[in-house]
Amino acid sequence: MSVTEIRSVKIFDGWGLSETKSVFFRDGEFVKPTTESKVIDGKGLALLPGLIDSHIHLSGKTNLGKASFYGVVGLMDMATQDPSVVDSLRNALDLPIIRSSYRAASPSDSHHAEKMGTPIIETAENARAFVKEQLNFGADYIKVVAPDRPDSSKFGVNTLRAVVDAAHESNKKVIVHAVTTAAYNFILGSGIDVVTHLPLNGVLTQAVAEKLAKEDIVCVPTLVMMEGMSKRLKFITKGKIDFKNSCESFKVLKEAGVRIIAGTDSNDDKKSPFQPIFGKALHHELKLLCDLGFSPIESIRSATEIAADFWGLTEMGKIAPGKRADFSLIGGDPTSNIKDLGKIRQVWIRGKQIR
Repeated sequence: MSVTEIRSVKIFDGWGLSETKSVFFRDGEFVKPTTESKVIDGKGLALLPGLIDSHIHLSGKTNLGKASFYGVVGLMDMATQDPSVVDSLRNALDLPIIRSSYRAASPSDSHHAEKMGTPIIETAENARAFVKEQLNFGADYIKVVAPDRPDSSKFGVNTLRAVVDAAHESNKKVIVHAVTTAAYNFILGSGIDVVTHLPLNGVLTQAVAEKLAKEDIVCVPTLVMMEGMSKRLKFITKGKIDFKNSCESFKVLKEAGVRIIAGTDSNDDKKSPFQPIFGKALHHELKLLCDLGFSPIESIRSATEIAADFWGLTEMGKIAPGKRADFSLIGGDPTSNIKDLGKIRQVWIRGKQIR
């Protein structure tokens, strides 16, 4: 296959936009410069690596199509109802890369068990059995739901540690859903790798944030989901939850140096309290990160290089020879104004234009 050159374009290098230059790709990968190439004019455009959404719930192929339309080329599925859906879409041509936990487990007192049919784990024995089942499916990592009220739950610290031990024995990360301040306290010292969501019921303390940073627990805040949930549920809960709590908690985590990766909780499950739109929601998430103190460059990095490195997607996240030719051409400068992410002119996956 011949080499394609995008000429006179500014390239995001992880720290900003370069001077005007050329980028080359062939057979789905970026390559070193060559004089023998098909030329595409990139004048006035910015070239960004494909984005990675570090928290979605996959239900079908249409999810991938919607995500890619917005330049999202990597999706971290944090539980699906049907493992065969993931298998059918892994490594699909011209569509985003999928990684998955397959199913997630939860305590019996969680609404996930009641409404979403998640497996229940409340002992070390069935925790290990759950991990083994997901590994047999081919899980890339393990996902569990922390109890909202740990003091009254049968899901104890020993159960969570059993999950962590079983997963880490197979070199798999453990992701924990936590949406209350009590749940955040519960996960400390357990050895987990990622906490996803931020509390709506209160603000995390500096002490909790410092412990998260010390234990190198990564946070995927899913601000777009917390914002949506707050709007939908504030009347039902009579003001007991507030998006402002999530925002203030984010600032506390940022100040403490907790690593933050962008994710949205995008889904189309009618049982979910809110359904962020695939792809579009990640653009909004990056804006929310900027609203709360990230620079546009920090925000973009949280959905490109930093996310790719954390999830082991070594072929993604950067524009460099040997990396996948996944990128968007933007008619603006999102490193100065994150809203310019919406000015997409083209999207390419594995060297093929899909928008």
